[in-house]
Amino acid sequence: MRLAAQKHSRAARVAELLKRRILSGAYPAGGKLPPELRLARELGASRFTVREAMNQLEQLRLIARKAGAGTVVLDYQKNAGLDTQGPHEG
Repeated sequence: MRLAAQKHSRAARVAELLKRRILSGAYPAGGKLPPELRLARELGASRFTVREAMNQLEQLRLIARKAGAGTVVLDYQKNAGLDTQGPHEG
């Protein structure tokens, strides 16, 4: 059970990192995310971990995935919930 929790927390960390990149504009809306294998190498994670992170981002409506077409970044201001966007500076 501990191994499953570690995998989950790694996926959550990868999802958070990718989420920050999306929200900061590093991965702009309408653009594609790099392939899973490239992200896995870049982040020092397994492809499974990256895939789990992508599942989380898809549930948050930050990305849309299509087999053979890649992963597209959605416009979070139109698609994601308020909790996804984080605190606003004022």
